[in-house]
Amino acid sequence: MDAQELVERYNAGERDFGSADLAGADLSGAVLCEANLSEANLNEADLSGADLRRACLDRAHLNGANLEGTFLNGAYLSGANLTGANLEGARLHHADLRGATMPGGTAEGGSTSHGGTSGKLSGVQRFFTAVLFPFADSIERHSRSWRMTCACGHSTSIWERGGIRWLAAGEPRRWAFCASCGAWSWHRVHWVECPPN
Repeated sequence: MDAQELVERYNAGERDFGSADLAGADLSGAVLCEANLSEANLNEADLSGADLRRACLDRAHLNGANLEGTFLNGAYLSGANLTGANLEGARLHHADLRGATMPGGTAEGGSTSHGGTSGKLSGVQRFFTAVLFPFADSIERHSRSWRMTCACGHSTSIWERGGIRWLAAGEPRRWAFCASCGAWSWHRVHWVECPPN
């Protein structure tokens, strides 16, 4: 089966593609929500920007796959092999990664509620992305677009600092530590449009 056939069969209503051999397939931008791709061979496949929300990828082979910007919200990746995969910007809110081998070769212990690859959220971020789950992507995107800039010119997003700024207005100043110049100072909070993930 090739990428075109898979998409055509999906669009015709089929959802079960377990154990399919799609190694190296170009599925960038494909919509495959809730598809069953368990144990599928997706090694070196291009899934960048694909919509795989709530898809079953249990024990799937994703070695070296490109998952940049892929929507994997609520997806099942239990036991999947993601060795060498590119997960930059992948949306992994509430994805089940139990037993999955991550890009660095480490085993993941559970599910995640973040949109990046680090797996580390502050308590505030964990709380709001869980309580406001339907808006989790928007919360993260807005929080990444709001920047805190030190007088030295160093800038980081509110999200990177463990905070949230969502549907907000105004440009306040915040007292914060700058990792670049090593000083506490007033930082300007301002909006910088980020491309959607």
